[in-house]
Amino acid sequence: MGNLAEELLDFTPQCHHLRWLCDHLDGWQFGDQGLIDAICSALKTEGDCVEYGAGDGDLLPLTIDRMYHKGNVCWAVEIDDSKRIKLKEKYPLAIVEKSLNWKACEDAAEDGLAVVVIDIDGQDSFVMRQMLQAGVRPTLLVVEHFDNHFPIGTSASRAIPEWMLGLKLASGHALQDTAETLHAIATANGYERIGFNRCNSFFVVKERFTDLFR
Repeated sequence: MGNLAEELLDFTPQCHHLRWLCDHLDGWQFGDQGLIDAICSALKTEGDCVEYGAGDGDLLPLTIDRMYHKGNVCWAVEIDDSKRIKLKEKYPLAIVEKSLNWKACEDAAEDGLAVVVIDIDGQDSFVMRQMLQAGVRPTLLVVEHFDNHFPIGTSASRAIPEWMLGLKLASGHALQDTAETLHAIATANGYERIGFNRCNSFFVVKERFTDLFR
């Protein structure tokens, strides 16, 4: 273990039993790739992985990249046509789609959904709710929240009004829900928060939460 203050700059675990995860931060975006790999390994989770808002897989690498290379079936959802072409070139075995029917995706997954990553700048909570309302519950859920380091006077506990979500700031950032707003949605739907970093919140189904304790 390193210095706790330094670790918390990168990842804040929900409780001390999860502090071991700080040793597994590695890769894109803020160590998310290594964190997802470590969580899934600890839970011995099998199943398909989904990244909603996948980008092009190059300038914006897939957060589920390691799961793809471990052999998990991976779905990459991206609305931009040119980015989908690049995704398919880099990840030829991935299922690359413009949109996603959550229930059909889950039904097609032989071992269910192991991981869902949602990263679509301002529409994250909408897609998160859409998935949960369809009755789809991946074991691990990673959702992007408003950048905790961006100084515009918001805090993790203040909600962004729904009408403002997705609005572009002068910096190019898009307004998104805060980490605490996502936490409230997740806990209301049977999830526990594992922790959060600068831009992403990590949740696990409640029945597997203590399986991650060390």
